[in-house]
Amino acid sequence: MDDFERAYCRVLRDIQPIHGEVSSQIEALLKRFVQEMTRESPSPGPLKAALADLLGFLSTPEGRTNATCRAVDAVVSYY
Repeated sequence: MDDFERAYCRVLRDIQPIHGEVSSQIEALLKRFVQEMTRESPSPGPLKAALADLLGFLSTPEGRTNATCRAVDAVVSYY
C-alpha cells in the first residue's frame, strides 16, 4: 500500500461514519491530482488537467456531497 492509499483509506475511515459515503469515482481523480502535484518537477499542463478533472467532478451532483468534498479536502491537506 503506497502513501496515497494509506492516506485515502484513513480519510474514508474517518469521514464515512460521520458524513456518509464518499463517491467511488473520486479516488482515481484525486490520486491523479496528488501524483501530479507531488512530482519533483510538476508540469503545469498535466497538473492543470488533473485539477480541472477533479473540480469538474466536484461540481456534479454526485461529486458535490459533504462526504466527498471533505475527503478531497482532507487528502489534499495531507500533502
